[in-house]
Amino acid sequence: MSGTAGSSNRYALNIAVSGANTNNVTSYGVYSNVTATSTGSAVNIAGVFLANGGTGGANLPLRLGNSASGYVNFFINTDGTGITLSPTSTGTPFFCLGGYASTVSEFRLCQAGGFGAVNYVGFKAPLSVTTSKIWELPGADGTNGQVLTWTTGGVLTWSTVSGSASPAGTNNGDIQYKSGSSFAASVNFNYDATNNELKVLNYNPTNSSSTAALKVLTGTTWSGSGNGTLIAGNAVTGFTGNLLDLQVNAVSKFKVSATGAVTIANAYTLPITTPDAAGLFLYYDGADLVWEGNTSGNIVAQSSTNGNKVAYYNAAGSALDGAEGLVYETTGTNLSVLATGIGVIPLSITASTGQTASIFKAILNATDVFVINNSGNISTGTWNASAIGVAYGGTGQTTYTNGQILIGNSTGNTLTKATLTAGSGVDIANGAGSIAIRQKRPLYLTFCAGFTPAASGVDTVVLRIPDSPADGSTSISYNVRELFIRVETASAGTSSVHVQYYTGTSAFSSSGNLMTTALSITGGSTFEASTTTFSQATLSSGNKVRLNFTALDGTHTNFFIQLLLEEN
Repeated sequence: MSGTAGSSNRYALNIAVSGANTNNVTSYGVYSNVTATSTGSAVNIAGVFLANGGTGGANLPLRLGNSASGYVNFFINTDGTGITLSPTSTGTPFFCLGGYASTVSEFRLCQAGGFGAVNYVGFKAPLSVTTSKIWELPGADGTNGQVLTWTTGGVLTWSTVSGSASPAGTNNGDIQYKSGSSFAASVNFNYDATNNELKVLNYNPTNSSSTAALKVLTGTTWSGSGNGTLIAGNAVTGFTGNLLDLQVNAVSKFKVSATGAVTIANAYTLPITTPDAAGLFLYYDGADLVWEGNTSGNIVAQSSTNGNKVAYYNAAGSALDGAEGLVYETTGTNLSVLATGIGVIPLSITASTGQTASIFKAILNATDVFVINNSGNISTGTWNASAIGVAYGGTGQTTYTNGQILIGNSTGNTLTKATLTAGSGVDIANGAGSIAIRQKRPLYLTFCAGFTPAASGVDTVVLRIPDSPADGSTSISYNVRELFIRVETASAGTSSVHVQYYTGTSAFSSSGNLMTTALSITGGSTFEASTTTFSQATLSSGNKVRLNFTALDGTHTNFFIQLLLEEN
């Protein structure tokens, strides 16, 4: 089809579909279905739209829209290498790839080779987006190494990533430390590179006993443990200064010289020589502490030949002697009292007449643990020795279990531990220092007596498990003990009964059966049957029960059915 030039719009083909569609009917302006078999290099093309010619206007191969004023123009480069979309409606133009169901659309840029290329790169959105986002690209190139950085409003800009940080502090040598996401420093913690000194300056202690100008710990507390050396130093040969000098207000309080001599309080210097004989002791000679023996007249000799004896002045008061019965055990830092004769009291305590305070006291961590008062009685303390026998006013026992009692035993005239044994229908609860004895009362639920059901199925009689007879309100738990059936007319046929239970308060809706299988009675000479086996072993106050005749023999008559419960 072709046309000639004219002053108005011209149409080679004009297709119009109007009117109203009926239900489930689709109107097509143009429907193209190419089903020819393609082989080799043959191609099926559903439609071709070409626009060219003339130099005064644009070539527009395709225009898509939903009205004469709302459409998008598809402009094709003259060499066929690009498509430009130009919408005519107002608003922000956009290009959207919609996903199907739970599938996320992808924008793919294929490698060289056209639409048949299998390798590509691209972008896609997340599976779920709470709020729509648009990022604005920068309008110019960045420089080598720059990265795209988000700024307010979703505007992306080229930014340079810095790999260094400016040092903190005021003075050269201030030590750097991490503070949050940046460096910090203090003028009070400084390294002097000229003198190779690490300085902690202007230390201001607080009232806390755990503060220190410099801590060297093996752990996170003062009581660190482990092997190794906390503080180590190595001076060069020829060093003549102090290895350590701790001062208060510029006055030395503890000093270690290069020779290893220790000076305390700027007055007493410990000797650096090794003692040359056993028995030497440190003696202050008026200037320093020196090793000294007992021949110089600086100590009083004592006569005991055994070490660790407590010294005392002799009767004449002229010398020290060693108390043979008082030994200070240096390995255990305790004093031992040793009797030297079988008729001697090792330790005797004599109080004054009219003594009002205790005559003996043992203290542990400022707490009295054993006290003998002025009457000779133990007023504080716990007996932890062997059990005191019955003959001496004790029980002869050291341990008990809940509920045990002591019963006289003629064998050996002792007391024996025993517990009460519950008989039939009795419950015994042993507590810490208590015994509770109570009767386990029976409860008989009679469903029927002299009753002949007309047909099998659920009975209409519903029985409720009662509350405590003591007050009529306290809930009680019961153990299910026995279900009993009797008929007055036996039969070779079989009748079977289930007991249903319900724990709710609405219309009866079975929560289950008390037994796994129904209780049956059968046999021409069988009048009674019972069971003590239940899958639902307990019932509680407020529960309901009813019969369900799952099988009924027509000969069986005058049923008597009873359920026995026992208070838990």
